[in-house]
Amino acid sequence: MGDTNAGEWAGATQSMEDNMGIGVSLFLIAVGAVLAFAVNATVNGLDVVTVGWILMIVGGVGVLLSLIFWSTWGGFGGTRRDTTVIERDRTVV
Repeated sequence: MGDTNAGEWAGATQSMEDNMGIGVSLFLIAVGAVLAFAVNATVNGLDVVTVGWILMIVGGVGVLLSLIFWSTWGGFGGTRRDTTVIERDRTVV
């Protein structure tokens, strides 16, 4: 077959998880801003503006936590561990 670097797959998965955390947080901030500043609807028993502010705060906390823990999940100092798997064709006699 060929050389396969399993470390690249692990790094891609970790990177997607980091981006997903930041992406969800930014989405919460955006939805919260729309609810807080752009929606003029009224709902019985629910203050839409307050819900918007809560979503923006939760999204902001999520962004901060994602940025704080971004470098610590890969190990101290951002070291990267690579695992290389080499497959070779064998001849069957």
